[in-house]
Amino acid sequence: MEKTSFVGVPNSFYNKELLKPREFYLYCYLNASRSFLTENTVKTNIDLLIEEIKFVKKRQDNKDAIVESLNSLHEKGMLIFEYQDIRKDKKLEISFRKLSLEKGFEKIPYKYFELTYDPEEFMTICAIKTFKRQISFAEFGSILSCSERHVKDLIPKMEQKGILNINNGKYYVNENNQLRQETNSYSINEDHFVGENQQDQQNQESQTGGDKKKHLIQSETRANNWGVKGKNLIDNDYYIYLTSSDDKFIRMVENIINVLKNPKDPSKKPFDFTKMEKAAKERIQKENKKEMLEKSLNLVRLKGIKDLVPVTSEIIDNIDFSSVEKVVFLSKQNKREEVQLDRLAGNNPTTNALKLIVDMYKNVVRENIVFDYEQAIEIRNRIKEMNEKIA
Repeated sequence: MEKTSFVGVPNSFYNKELLKPREFYLYCYLNASRSFLTENTVKTNIDLLIEEIKFVKKRQDNKDAIVESLNSLHEKGMLIFEYQDIRKDKKLEISFRKLSLEKGFEKIPYKYFELTYDPEEFMTICAIKTFKRQISFAEFGSILSCSERHVKDLIPKMEQKGILNINNGKYYVNENNQLRQETNSYSINEDHFVGENQQDQQNQESQTGGDKKKHLIQSETRANNWGVKGKNLIDNDYYIYLTSSDDKFIRMVENIINVLKNPKDPSKKPFDFTKMEKAAKERIQKENKKEMLEKSLNLVRLKGIKDLVPVTSEIIDNIDFSSVEKVVFLSKQNKREEVQLDRLAGNNPTTNALKLIVDMYKNVVRENIVFDYEQAIEIRNRIKEMNEKIA
């Protein structure tokens, strides 16, 4: 008979015959350790299990945790062995209770033991494979015998480690005109692999909260109200959205904005983000101006010189503007753009108009003000007033 490459885990292990994560991991591990000749039996001992399974870092604590899980599985009738043999560190001959699989079971591949050595993480990915549907944090908490808050911390860390992928539920507006989010779904990254030499490192990280991979992920950590139940959106939320570098967060917000702007119910009024967007962009513009000022980035492009040249109040009067081809200004879209000064005077600029432009630009630089779109408009208005007086 060909040896299987999976563990048959009953669906009842997640509810009616609920196992704790360590019990679940140990049961699956022992089940996978069966030999070809002893299909329903595995021979082992406590010392061997301590070497192979690391529930906790310290050896004695790990031994106690394994023994506790063995005893619990024995009491629940999942494993059958001579009870007095456990503490004697003798050979353990463990057999498995014949389980009823009529109500469903899942084939858990042996390679899942290579995805993680952590019992909670292992039970989580097994549940995802078993249910093949959306799973709420509350349901995960019930499966793992832990708080919902712990689940909300556990699953994102698993994604950061590359064990699974989170598919965020879509946002929608319910019949009470309240923003709600569908339950998340998950997929397992079966290409992820934790080598044997990484086991101690992963156990240490799980106890200290360390995760080197998180430094490679640009995640949005600033507090915000996007998708938070009972919270109203404010200008700062839109600012965080516009300045975020987290692609997943940006996609989530764009989904929310689309839902709120285009409610499916025609009786519901679309959410107007105009004022919020304007306030956020004005804040960004001010910050860009401040950055440009701090770095003295009033710039000009001289004729025959490839690179832009910074100009400050100390050197502005020494610049020959007949050699200036273009100046840099901060556009209305908060982008740096170049413009020829004489273009600000319109068609066929007069000598007086060109002199006025240069004088006004020099004053901007002397006052340590960033030359921007508003300054350019002011110059044009002054030229227009001057031309009207001449006419």
